[in-house]
Amino acid sequence: MSATPSPSRGRRRWTPGILAPWIWNPRWIPGFVLLQVAAMLAFAERVPGTFEGVPGGIGVLLAVASALVCGPVAGTLVALIGGGLFVGLVADLRAESWIAVVIWVFASVGTGVIAGRLREADRQRVAAMSRERLAAGRLHRLQAVTGALAGAMTAEEVARVTVGAAMSALAADSAGLTVRDDGDLSTL
Repeated sequence: MSATPSPSRGRRRWTPGILAPWIWNPRWIPGFVLLQVAAMLAFAERVPGTFEGVPGGIGVLLAVASALVCGPVAGTLVALIGGGLFVGLVADLRAESWIAVVIWVFASVGTGVIAGRLREADRQRVAAMSRERLAAGRLHRLQAVTGALAGAMTAEEVARVTVGAAMSALAADSAGLTVRDDGDLSTL
């Protein structure tokens, strides 16, 4: 995994490089890893079967939460670390305990991918709403100009409506319109 430094306010900030689409909050990853380690260490010296399912439930919950908040790569990392500690410390290296680790990884990857797609859908929704507001504003101005032009009876009124619409569309403070004299083509 290569890290690309990006300058921000004079500090070098770590960015995930090519994994950027799959890691959203890299600063939170160490916290989730530490929580996972603490949870597994809390159950390390217990008699097997005392807290049946609790360490695994906590482990998968932390892996899924990290995938939801930080992305599928972070969820996988937290699941693998927690799973390794679970198998080694809590389950005493029982062969069937590896199944739980596989489930943790699949759950965290699935959660992260779904969360990523939901984030992208939300970004697209916000962009579409912005485009819709912009189009509605343009349509409103077009209808106002059309109504004003429909009420214009003289060339001077049409010119006033046209200049007013141009000023409004361009947010101009002043405008002018030059008209050629029909009788003398060399005079404006």
